[in-house]
Amino acid sequence: MTSNGTGRSVFIFGGPGGGALAAMSLAALADAGEQVHVAGFLNDQLAPGTTVCGSPVHGPFESWISVPDDALFIAPLHSVSSMHERRARIEGLGVPDDRWITVVDPRAFVAPDVVVGRGCLVGPGACLSPGVRLADHVAVRHGGHVGHDTVVGTMSFIGANSVLCGWCRVGDE
Repeated sequence: MTSNGTGRSVFIFGGPGGGALAAMSLAALADAGEQVHVAGFLNDQLAPGTTVCGSPVHGPFESWISVPDDALFIAPLHSVSSMHERRARIEGLGVPDDRWITVVDPRAFVAPDVVVGRGCLVGPGACLSPGVRLADHVAVRHGGHVGHDTVVGTMSFIGANSVLCGWCRVGDE
């Protein structure tokens, strides 16, 4: 519990787009009783003090090091045209593995045997079927369906309302 009494503080790398979606899923988790809240955003383009979904931008990505030691992070920075660069950027920050939070929206369906890695975002209405394995930093946007026994590699992106049939392999895993 953080000192403000509202649960674990989460900082989101990004802003409008994937960051806003993560903020909405975190709010849904808080409404469902989870002890989490959005403490703010880390963004390389927006000025500190700018708000995204009602939460402030605290500074650029490198400022993660100055947030409280008990804060957690998520980086929903998925963009098809620049995934390699974004993955290298996030990995290059050196955020410890235990500081990444996985956010599974309470309105998603996740089969009991699904394995979800660190720093993943599973949006509302998403469906992760039996046997699915998501590596670290995967985003399954709202309504995305991942079929049974599918493996999704690190920093991969399953777009809104897309369907991966069973036994697929996506990304580097």
